[in-house]
Amino acid sequence: FFFGVGNTTMADEIKTMQLYNHIDRIFNELKEMGIQDANPLDVERLSEVDSLHYLGNEATKNAILQAHIEKGHRVLDIGSGLGGPARMLTHLAECHVDAYELQGDMHETAKILTDRCGLASRVQHIHGNFLESNIAPETYNAIVSFLVFLHIEDRATLFRKCQDVLCKDGFMYVEDFIRKSDREFTAEELEMLSRDVAVGHPLPTLEQLQEELSSAGLDMVQHTDMTEAWNKYTGDRYVKYEQELDRHIRVHGKEAVEGLQTFYRSVQRLFTGGTLGGIVYAVRKR
Repeated sequence: FFFGVGNTTMADEIKTMQLYNHIDRIFNELKEMGIQDANPLDVERLSEVDSLHYLGNEATKNAILQAHIEKGHRVLDIGSGLGGPARMLTHLAECHVDAYELQGDMHETAKILTDRCGLASRVQHIHGNFLESNIAPETYNAIVSFLVFLHIEDRATLFRKCQDVLCKDGFMYVEDFIRKSDREFTAEELEMLSRDVAVGHPLPTLEQLQEELSSAGLDMVQHTDMTEAWNKYTGDRYVKYEQELDRHIRVHGKEAVEGLQTFYRSVQRLFTGGTLGGIVYAVRKR
């Protein structure tokens, strides 16, 4: 995940978001499924526990459709986390994915999981900051990013670089947070966003986002308001997690569980507050 240019502390600062701590949770979950560290992995089964975004494989399949990803395409996944979407993309669409991730522990864990799935030839994991990358122009047929752009303050640089590395008429699929245009965050919500969600800068409205993309040569061709769906998802997630606390503490330990409790509770409160919005959109390079 990426915040800005030239600040080497950002990979550490984003760890205030508890979802990105205790990355070994995924290996704990696999052991609960009866899969030991040395065992090969099935992509479909791994996908039950390797996604950090909302709605799992449904979202990844939507990305394939909206970004027009086809067999043989080169795809860039910005902020690829544990590599779940990258592996599912190549599994479903037979494309090649470059998975760019800032956080070292996420990157190393993702590589291990991809190797165990036998997909290392189709998914290349890259550790670094996309905003500081030197990728050749028009390298990718498509770009995808799941709940990552919200962390990036310098959207102008982000969108310019996305436009540069996309092939002509290429598509980009993004899942992101926005601010509802008729609302303002309270001081408490701003604190939660900064402390628990690693968003310490203003989120754009839909209108601002469209203008910023257009200024970078990217035209929004489709968008869906996901606020209601994500509000329900995050609410259900929090309730379910609370109901299964004993199980989670047994599997992951109290410290990891308390961190996720805080994160899940904060995101749920932000969505129910009515100012945070969710959006899925597709853009085309002009």
